[in-house]
Formats: sequence, structure tokens, C-alpha cells
Amino acid sequence: MKIICCLLFFFPLMTNGQDSTKINEKPTLHIGGALRFNYNNSSWKKEQVKRGGDFGFDMFRINAI
Repeated sequence: MKIICCLLFFFPLMTNGQDSTKINEKPTLHIGGALRFNYNNSSWKKEQVKRGGDFGFDMFRINAI
């Protein structure tokens, strides 16, 4: 029983984790991201009513996987 427990614990550590079909593949790079803006129109603020609201930058993100 101790031998089986040791094999179950150490066997995953001994494997290199690479699939033979993935060895010859070229690495890939995926680039993505997000860009978000907000529009706010507060009718109780006289300055915003004159301008027609406020348009502002909210968030910018780049993803690389």
C-alpha cells in the first residue's frame, strides 16, 4: 500500500507535462484588450445641461496571452 501511495504522489512530478504533439508547434501570441468611455448627463447641474453632458475616458487595458 505504501508503494502505491508513493507512486501516485511522485509519478506526476516525474513527468515533464509536455504532449508529444505540442513539441513541434510554434508559440503563439494573442493580443486583446478593452477601451471604455462614459457619457454622463446630470440634469440637476446647470453647467452640464449647457454642455449637453460629459463624455469621459473610463478604462484602457491590453491583454497578451
